[in-house]
Amino acid sequence: MDDLSIGSNSKNIIALQQKESQQVPKDQVFQRTTIGSLPDNVLIEIFDFYQVVINEKVLYTEVNERPWDWEKLVHVCRRWRYIIFESPIRLNLQLFCTEKSPVRKLLDIWPPFPLVIQLNHNYSYLYWLWKRPEDCIDSTDNLVAALEHRDRVRKIQVYIPHPPDRLCKQFFTAMEVSLPALRSLSFRSIGETTLLPDTLLNGSAPCLRDLTLSEISFPSLPLLLSSTSDLKSLNLDDIPGYGYISPETMAASLSALPKLECLIINFKYKTPRLNRALPVPTRFVLPALTRLEFKACL
Repeated sequence: MDDLSIGSNSKNIIALQQKESQQVPKDQVFQRTTIGSLPDNVLIEIFDFYQVVINEKVLYTEVNERPWDWEKLVHVCRRWRYIIFESPIRLNLQLFCTEKSPVRKLLDIWPPFPLVIQLNHNYSYLYWLWKRPEDCIDSTDNLVAALEHRDRVRKIQVYIPHPPDRLCKQFFTAMEVSLPALRSLSFRSIGETTLLPDTLLNGSAPCLRDLTLSEISFPSLPLLLSSTSDLKSLNLDDIPGYGYISPETMAASLSALPKLECLIINFKYKTPRLNRALPVPTRFVLPALTRLEFKACL
């Protein structure tokens, strides 16, 4: 008797499900959605979200510090390539150039996107000792090729070994020109202090927004800052003992930066003691400043 009840109940359930499925309109039946069926505006939102996440990760971790890899996406299909190339500003499309990149080939293949140049010595110094002379020539040519497009260079990051090798010196020489589109500049010395040449950037960087110098001596810094009225972030970390810039000179330079939002000044060694009476300090206002960090060795 129990078996008969179970069987009849099962038949009733199946019949009820069939009846309900017949009453649901066909356009409301669940259908699997593939990424190929998404409209262009949805895809652009997905791509934009992805690049923002990647760039924020790079910003806070400083791992590799390279833009997001949009080149892989444009090779998925012709439609994705068209969508991405139609929004180069929103998607922050940039070409990443290193001493190992075939820069001249990249410049011929891709549209004229902004350039990010990175010279990274943050690995074994023995590698550079064992490099063949022809490898050094190729590395120099790659970096010089990028700097030849002065109006496209948007960001430069340099990690300098101690002592600076031939590649670094040649790169410094190539940078003795103004880069009108440069917005971010970073020099980080690995191990010991590095002295930057006074002729760097020809003393001018009118579009610079972010400047980082770590364990770098750059006596011509006040001259460069005089041309960066739109600077938003200035990070002077591990300031060395030589190449010292007086407080009066530095204060005069900072007072001409009304858009400065972040100011970091950290001394690595004790600052020189002056055998004279200090003048009465002149006060100035940084109206946009939201972060201030100062560390000195006494």
